[in-house]
Amino acid sequence: MKFLTLTFRQFWRNRLFTALNIIGLSVGISASWIVYRIVSFENSFNTQIKDKDLIHQIVSRFEFDGKESGNAGVPTPFKTMFENDIPGIDFSVAVFRKNYQTVKVIQNAKAQFEADFEANANITTSNYFKLVNYSWLAGSPEKCLNEPKTMVLTDKKAQLYFPNTKPIDVLGRVVTFNDSLNYTITGVVKTLEYPADFNSELFFSFNKKNRDNDNWGSTSSDNLVFVKLKQGTEIANVMKLANAIATKNSAEKLKEWKAKRWHLSIPLSEIHFATDYGSNSRQASKTVLNTLLGIAGFLLLLAAINYINMAIAQIPSRAKEIGIRKTLGSSKGSLILRFLGETLILVLVSFGFSLLLTNVFFHFFDFSIPKGMFEFTDYQSIAFFSVAFILLVTLLTGIYPGIIISRFQPVEILKGSTISTVGGGLPSLKKGLIIFQFFVANVFIIGAFVMSKQLNFMIHKELGFDQNAVVTIDVPYKYFEMEGYKDKHFTLKQELKAMKEVKAVGLGNPLLSNSFSSNTYGYSDSKGKLVEQSLYRKNADEAIQKVYDLKLLAGRNVTMADTVREYVLNETAVKGFGFKTPQDAIGKFITEQGKSIPIVGVVNDFHSASFYDAINPIVFVADKNNLSCFNLKLSATDSKEWPLAIEKIKAVWSQFYPKEAFKAVFYEEVIDELYESEQQMAMIVNLATFITILISCLGLFGLSTFATIQRSKEIGIRKVLGASANSIIALLSKDFLILVLIGFILASPFAYYLAKMWLDKFVFHIPITVWFFMIAGLLALVIALLTVSYQAIKAALMNPVTSLKTE
Repeated sequence: MKFLTLTFRQFWRNRLFTALNIIGLSVGISASWIVYRIVSFENSFNTQIKDKDLIHQIVSRFEFDGKESGNAGVPTPFKTMFENDIPGIDFSVAVFRKNYQTVKVIQNAKAQFEADFEANANITTSNYFKLVNYSWLAGSPEKCLNEPKTMVLTDKKAQLYFPNTKPIDVLGRVVTFNDSLNYTITGVVKTLEYPADFNSELFFSFNKKNRDNDNWGSTSSDNLVFVKLKQGTEIANVMKLANAIATKNSAEKLKEWKAKRWHLSIPLSEIHFATDYGSNSRQASKTVLNTLLGIAGFLLLLAAINYINMAIAQIPSRAKEIGIRKTLGSSKGSLILRFLGETLILVLVSFGFSLLLTNVFFHFFDFSIPKGMFEFTDYQSIAFFSVAFILLVTLLTGIYPGIIISRFQPVEILKGSTISTVGGGLPSLKKGLIIFQFFVANVFIIGAFVMSKQLNFMIHKELGFDQNAVVTIDVPYKYFEMEGYKDKHFTLKQELKAMKEVKAVGLGNPLLSNSFSSNTYGYSDSKGKLVEQSLYRKNADEAIQKVYDLKLLAGRNVTMADTVREYVLNETAVKGFGFKTPQDAIGKFITEQGKSIPIVGVVNDFHSASFYDAINPIVFVADKNNLSCFNLKLSATDSKEWPLAIEKIKAVWSQFYPKEAFKAVFYEEVIDELYESEQQMAMIVNLATFITILISCLGLFGLSTFATIQRSKEIGIRKVLGASANSIIALLSKDFLILVLIGFILASPFAYYLAKMWLDKFVFHIPITVWFFMIAGLLALVIALLTVSYQAIKAALMNPVTSLKTE
């Protein structure tokens, strides 16, 4: 109790430095705490699945037209291959992911449940429940999906379909999908209570078509295969044999497509991070998580350095206290423990404040928090981490100042030789720590500046088409197959075209999109030389060019028909086939899967994907059966008029599709979605930059305050001898500004390397200029000057009599 009383007196006596330490540590700890919660949650996916180390997902890699890509799917015969032809496999599981357009449940004579869409359903076998360990509420995991037209569902879905019904009473009930598919419920499982990438709530048995499919050629990302190995089986040997069998059976098709395909295995622990292959559940990027860990580590280190710097700065003021304690018999160990105890109390207070800051972050930046993080909270792990983290921070921040204090020689201290007793290395250490703080701060400032400029470049750069006032509206897919709706979107197009609020309307794929389809096309010149290239296919009617103001460089537009009869290419596609000018391409025939079709037009190049990719070679086709999206150019140029125009368009839309939600997407939203991860990373870097500057300035402010107090009599003497206020300010500021400048000089090459490495991922990016570094360095110097100048100006304006009257 006496220790606590003396400690809090010490804190109150030095309350400015106590407050600065608490703020710095709170910010650093909260950053680390936030990152811990996110990273630990992401790393917890699939960890509670039994025998997880033996389970792998089989995926595909492609090399097509010189480009390599990944696909989560494999050919459908893979499941049978693993069961029959490859030794060392305990069992395999095939999963067909499927969405249903309608669902209907007769609950009782008076009530029924209906929904227009049911997503994320799995067609699979009973082995699925050997792969993922669900808790069963009703039914048998061994027999649940053995019969055709049977299904298993989670307790949440069961309660939605059959409210207030026990799981056992749900068995035998029938659910109708797509108006004609009747499935009988044979099992109910409890929704997973741990994070996993297996998030389906509906499981259906295979039909004969799914089960007996022997197509080795096609690969769909909805056709997944998992295997569980027997103990002692090497996955490398399994995949070597699997690739040999798959290559033999698919060689003819791959030769026809002029593509290479091979297959890899992903351990269950890595599926959540396999972003190259896609998933029906949310995935995480290990690069982003490692970046977050690095940022949090730096921020915590800066906060610790801040504490160490100010603790060392306060040593002279505590010298007599330490000297008396040593004279009275305190050992080195007891002094170190005493200082660590003071540090522990300060860290505990800071930890409490950091929890408040963390909650504020989670409230205002909830969009950056992984979905489900708060639903799967492991309190035991959090408690263990908290204790370990507090002890680590205490040791990190307190051990070095404690060792320095313990080395004091009491005789020298009581004679007044404080700094010399401690050793001449302390001023150098403080300078080194300040340099390091501003080294990190400058790296973040330059990084934030470069990312901001690149994002601004990507969002505002000309795309090769006019996207201003253009909105896209998807036609509901299910209506393409419904009687009476097949051609209804063409009638809707005429209605929209007649509206004064709409300048132009076309049906077809949006020009800029994350999704695409491609195929290999060939052209034989007059000498018989065959040139082949992969073209990205855009289905579009004759009005698309007007909507986007694409420039027709040669020929004419496509004419819509029931089948593809003619092509329009972009400049890159024309050059790829070897034509010298757009006009040379007109009238020439190119082949797709043996069918020759003429080129009737050439349009200018444009960006059809993100700036990570080069301009793609594009082919426009007018296939009447694949026009699934409205592209509208609004008449009004003033964005304030657009909401009213959208409301009127919605009214017309509702007459054609009254049950469907209306969603109009502006191109600004498309671009934002395209660079969503980059914008989130930029936000994180900006926030980290602010925190870095804040922590560094807190330390700088504390040290400049302490330096001013120490030199108060010197300042008084200088003023009595005629020194001006400006010279005093310069005297107190220059040493700190020199350290900040050294930190900037050291940071610049490192920041350049990181910025270049990030920008090189983009085909189209801004150049790195010297102005980035000059502006960042100037900003750091100005911030540091403002931080230091407050105390410098205060000291310079002080009456010298005040500082000298004690002499």
